[in-house]
Amino acid sequence: MSQKAYSVRSAAAAYEVSETTVRDAINKQQLPAHRVGRAIRIHADDMDEWFRALVRVGSEEDQDR
Repeated sequence: MSQKAYSVRSAAAAYEVSETTVRDAINKQQLPAHRVGRAIRIHADDMDEWFRALVRVGSEEDQDR
């Protein structure tokens, strides 16, 4: 069974975030990624989980700011 994996560029496009945001999350170890040769790949399930963990607009955390 193979799992879908994204490149940084395709992950950013699919989730409508910047490549910089995805790279920063990888660098901060908030988003697991794997190096395949010179490329970086992100499993689709990991991307889904990371995206769902982002602060939601209108959440209580937003109101504290």
